[in-house]
Amino acid sequence: MSRAARYSLVLSIILFGVTRSLYAQARDKCPEERATAEDHYLEGRFAEAVVLLRQCLERETLFAGEAVQVYRLMGLAFLNQEDPDTARKAIQDLLDIVPEYEADPIQDPPSYTMLVRVLRQERAAQAVPEDAPVAAAEQPRPEAVVVPPPRVVPGPSNQRRRLLDTPKSWLLATGGAAVIVTAVALAFGSGSSSQQP
Repeated sequence: MSRAARYSLVLSIILFGVTRSLYAQARDKCPEERATAEDHYLEGRFAEAVVLLRQCLERETLFAGEAVQVYRLMGLAFLNQEDPDTARKAIQDLLDIVPEYEADPIQDPPSYTMLVRVLRQERAAQAVPEDAPVAAAEQPRPEAVVVPPPRVVPGPSNQRRRLLDTPKSWLLATGGAAVIVTAVALAFGSGSSSQQP
């Protein structure tokens, strides 16, 4: 392997490592935001908790388990802000992800536990029994809902994102740069090695 090819390989590996690190840092920010939001919630700063939770929901890499925890805390915060409609929406989003979710009657307040129970009962009442004959046109269509779209939070976080602001775009940009660097290095490396006797 020529010197230029080795150089480009090492550079590609370094770029891949940096990209992966940046991606992991961006993804791992949600648990920090959720923990801070939980602290705000326990301190009675519900509006601040909701802002952090909404930022967490905007992450492209949010996993279902994280989303459930975020929606749970968001529902609790809205209930404490005496906004039952928004709390209801947050819990419905949670149930979209995990339909069999049940509140913890020991850890969660009774108002939250009751709201979760009511929403689950409403969903069960809307479900069609398996025995009931249903015409083909009336059969429910399966929907794949992993995480509902992020909520709009007023302020600077809604400004248009630049190209390299998301972890996915960083990954694509640095991966593309690594390919170009490798191609150029191989082109110059093969040209210089052919000139040697």
